[in-house]
Amino acid sequence: MELKPEWPFYHNKMGKILESAGDMKAAEGHFRRAVRRKPDYEDALANLSRLSGSKKAAAGRKTPRP
Repeated sequence: MELKPEWPFYHNKMGKILESAGDMKAAEGHFRRAVRRKPDYEDALANLSRLSGSKKAAAGRKTPRP
């Protein structure tokens, strides 16, 4: 099977790969592209929400976790 960059599934998968590699900004961009291409894509919406929630939690912490 050939991957096609215009497919929302491609962007969601790339977002997951980049998130696991620690590149949250790039991951968020791919999740957003997936949602733009398929606004009701629940997995991408959940990933985007989770990433946004983890950024808010990290911003609310005064000291880094050990």
